[in-house]
Amino acid sequence: MSKEELRHCPKCGGAAKVRYCMPYTWVECKKCGLKSTVVSDWYEQHDPESRKAAIEDWNTMEIVDIN
Repeated sequence: MSKEELRHCPKCGGAAKVRYCMPYTWVECKKCGLKSTVVSDWYEQHDPESRKAAIEDWNTMEIVDIN
């Protein structure tokens, strides 16, 4: 899996998309709306490191069933 490739949603299996709304970057499932950790780009320059951090968080996220 490349650094830019997004896994399917760990909750519903849906496709994910990287989102950016100055100054925040996150990954969000298009189907259920699950979100990764929101990463702040303090300099508001769409920092590639923020994008990489959000993608890494998404790709390593696990859903734990507490029932």
